[in-house]
Amino acid sequence: MAGDRLYWSSIATYVVSLGLPAVIGTHSDPNMWGWEAFTFSLTPIAIVAWPSNVGYVAAALLYRLHHYRTAAVVSVIAVADMAVVGCIFQSESRGSPIRLPFGFLGPGYFAWTAAGVTMGVSASRRIRERRRHPQPIRQLPD
Repeated sequence: MAGDRLYWSSIATYVVSLGLPAVIGTHSDPNMWGWEAFTFSLTPIAIVAWPSNVGYVAAALLYRLHHYRTAAVVSVIAVADMAVVGCIFQSESRGSPIRLPFGFLGPGYFAWTAAGVTMGVSASRRIRERRRHPQPIRQLPD
């Protein structure tokens, strides 16, 4: 099924994003790798401020539990939060001596965002597949 292939490609992209630089630092600031950004996102203040990683993991679990609508909604919220995080980093880079076209955002950020979008698309495809081919309602034995 197309939804499952997208789901697994989303998971693979997310795993790859953990090994890439998520934030590119200047000479005084080091890079923040994807796995470092993930561990930072698990601190209590970050979960409240930027719940996108928790949202992505929740969407992946909801997808596996066949709650596709909820997974799609959670994915949209996570991607919206990913965009907010990107805007924050871009706004901070305007005063930087290094002018990259994408601010301080590294390839890990873009892979992370692509994984979130792909998760949402995979859940929405499964919703459409279910509409086209509804499952028969099982009768309980007497």
